Amino acid sequence: MSTVYKTYVSDFKEAIGEARKKIQEAQVVDGEQKKIALVDAEKSRRDAEQLIKQMQLAARNGGAQGPQMLQEIDQFRTEVSNLQRDLQALTDKYKRAALLGGTDEEAITSLEDRQKMRTDTQRLANATGQLAGAVDVAQGALNTGVTTLEELAKQRERLENARTGLSDIRGLIRDSTRIIKAMWNSNYAEAAIKLAICVVLIILICVISSVRWGRGGGSHAPAMPPTVIRPPKAAPTPFFLELPPTDYPPISNDR
Repeated sequence: MSTVYKTYVSDFKEAIGEARKKIQEAQVVDGEQKKIALVDAEKSRRDAEQLIKQMQLAARNGGAQGPQMLQEIDQFRTEVSNLQRDLQALTDKYKRAALLGGTDEEAITSLEDRQKMRTDTQRLANATGQLAGAVDVAQGALNTGVTTLEELAKQRERLENARTGLSDIRGLIRDSTRIIKAMWNSNYAEAAIKLAICVVLIILICVISSVRWGRGGGSHAPAMPPTVIRPPKAAPTPFFLELPPTDYPPISNDR
């Protein structure tokens, strides 16, 4: 095997050993120290994965020893997968313990508890979906309410305009009534003036007549000559109605 490949194998074993050491350390410590140990173990695991990639490149250029190198690299990859599984389990345990606010001994480890947690998580997801649907419905109702309020505001504006128009009409009616009353009163006044003028004229005529007939210190005016009433002339009789004369001589009986 090439020297480069051997160097990669040596570094890989060192990284895997460091990762397992940090995992064992994380199992016995708590709090911040556990978190630091898990972070260091994850870093070592990533270094091991990177070294596997470098070993694969070296194996492709290894000539006749290439297949043997690749078989050994497969074993290294399986070892890294097992390490990753252990590290992931320990990390999940730590996260659940931190979430529940307890210690490692109080962390959830049984399969039933994990299944219960998954069920609760699914229920929470369903409730979240239902809540999102309710939020959408509420948003739709809110939009409908806003539209209704806008329509009511428009109707209120129309009513205000109609009320203003009615007020103007009432004002016109009041002005018209006042004008009609004034005209009515003026007609009455005009009729009264005309009546007064007629009464004054009648009084003046009576006064003038009394003055005319009573002139000369209260003596009577000369008597008017008597009026001779003559019968009306008879209308001429039409010629076709004139009777023949009746003074004919008597008829003698002597013959």
